[in-house]
Amino acid sequence: MRTSARLRWGAYLWVLAAAAACSRDGEVDASEGPAGFVAMDDAGAPAAAPAPTNESAIAAPVAAPPIQAKVRAAGTEEVALAAALLHLGPADLKSWLARDGAAYSADRRNLALALSLSAQGSIAEAKQVAEDVDDDELSDGEQALLQAALAGPGRRAAQASYGADQPLALAMDMLLRERDARVALNANDAVGAARVFSSLMRDELAAPWEGDPATLARWNQPLSQAQRSHRWNARGKWPSIEVKVQKGDSLTLLRKRVIGEHKGLQICTGLIARANQLKDENALRPGDVLRVPTDRVSVVVDVSSRWMLYLHGDEVAAAFEIGVGRDGHDTPIGAYTVGPKQKDPMWFPKGGKPIPFGDPENPLGTRWIPWMLDGVKTDVGFHGTNAEAGVGGRVSQGCVRLRNVDAELLFDILPEGSEIRVQP
Repeated sequence: MRTSARLRWGAYLWVLAAAAACSRDGEVDASEGPAGFVAMDDAGAPAAAPAPTNESAIAAPVAAPPIQAKVRAAGTEEVALAAALLHLGPADLKSWLARDGAAYSADRRNLALALSLSAQGSIAEAKQVAEDVDDDELSDGEQALLQAALAGPGRRAAQASYGADQPLALAMDMLLRERDARVALNANDAVGAARVFSSLMRDELAAPWEGDPATLARWNQPLSQAQRSHRWNARGKWPSIEVKVQKGDSLTLLRKRVIGEHKGLQICTGLIARANQLKDENALRPGDVLRVPTDRVSVVVDVSSRWMLYLHGDEVAAAFEIGVGRDGHDTPIGAYTVGPKQKDPMWFPKGGKPIPFGDPENPLGTRWIPWMLDGVKTDVGFHGTNAEAGVGGRVSQGCVRLRNVDAELLFDILPEGSEIRVQP
């Protein structure tokens, strides 16, 4: 950075501390859901299937607010620069700036490139680029973030919060958080890494730019790695209640007992099994102590990025790439709850004969998880697929499609009654 920047090192640290103190194949009709199926509850007994609805019944669902309000006060050019910084590596960013960077001053271009280089570990090269940045052209937050970037991983004295009205600062902060989270993961700090990667995925879906599928995939791998030692580890540091296995207990009986003792708790046997790393749900022994997660489970579906987040409380415990409705058959935005789930679903196409599970013409895959609206089953839901190549695209007539392995996992860990929030 040029002369005045060097004189403000102490001021940068003060800004950080003060700011912290103030602080996404031809499918089925909209009746993709197996209307008329006999759903099974956790005990394997038939569950009452709510009456199917038509498309008009879900045309105007309750508005679902995103995880945080999307602020679009910043100019389009700044949003584009921020998105390029976060989503591209240094080489691609340099090419993008050479091709589309005429709208930005040399200071803005060099600032973005210096941040990108530092995030990739090229600190010396980043410092050289930063020498050509006039700090008077930067906001206080941008100055502080640049200094933190040039100082190297783990050197941030304090962290401020940046909103979507400061898109470049937000992207800079997210890059630094990603860098620090990877350091934490390499140091076996699974809890810290999981929480930061979770916050990154949530912030990406609430940012003023459109969520980037490749960036979400980039974060999902380390998130999954961290959560294997945290949320999906019986010894992880997550909120829970302990339950002792009694003689004759099954997970179904244990779940019923827990629900009876803890009114309002939403839990399913598959979630208990996975959280306790049980390989055989039928191999419970009297005296065993199981942990039952108490954080409320919810799902956020982001249509534009074609990704969905599975949350425990406000932490992303898992994330999945999805297929959504194609043009003219949009996945309906709104707030829903999880209805009775079904394994090996039969498909009931409108105006046609039922198509059994396993038939090549049945597009529902191995699992069906319906969405409820005001207590009534809609024709929309999560399901597997007979055409996995369509996952990640706009391919359905409204439903959310997952790879079968992901649909089976979601089926196991998503309790009936959990909230589903679908955002554009």
